[in-house]
Amino acid sequence: MSRRSGNADIWVTHKQPNGEWTKAQSIGVNINSQSTEHCFMPLGLPGEDDTSVFVSVRPREAGAAPTADLYTSKMERGVWQPAKRYDSKLLDSIGLKCRLTGVSRDGLVLGVVSAHDFGKFHTMLFVQYDPASKQWKGPIVEAPFNNPAIDGACPMFTAGGDKMIWSAGYDRGPGPVSTSGGTGSTYDLYWLNTSDIVAYYKAKAGLS
Repeated sequence: MSRRSGNADIWVTHKQPNGEWTKAQSIGVNINSQSTEHCFMPLGLPGEDDTSVFVSVRPREAGAAPTADLYTSKMERGVWQPAKRYDSKLLDSIGLKCRLTGVSRDGLVLGVVSAHDFGKFHTMLFVQYDPASKQWKGPIVEAPFNNPAIDGACPMFTAGGDKMIWSAGYDRGPGPVSTSGGTGSTYDLYWLNTSDIVAYYKAKAGLS
């Protein structure tokens, strides 16, 4: 995400054979709109390696108030296709989502949702995906490392899916809350083995 054009949009750059990166360009009107777009991530579902998910704060229909919703786009012949709102009753029940990412590990498709009460802290929630019905389902389980006094968010998985990485300030103690203005406490990156997180979810969800 970059605000270099005055609006929060998704930008892209490509690594060249010589190791250099091309100049960043807007990802295009199929993704970006006059609204805010951020957290463009691989969806992480089995068989959907060509699909990404992101958050956009746009009206669901003409004349409606803007809402923060998940949208998906599929890469076809080198072009991201027009974004579609990601319809999920479970995910819609989680307010103020700011990121979704998924991973397949140890017989489970795990989803991590980062939720943001704007002006306050992020928290992370775990859900599961059922490949048979192609639906996200509960139970919704809070991450054990959520801390009501410390911001922690921006989860993502390594390319191989073996680790989950996120940003937080646990070892620095409570500090100023993260705000849309860019102020906040100092953050570091943290990680856990994905298998440990999946085992935790299974135990809490009664699946193990």
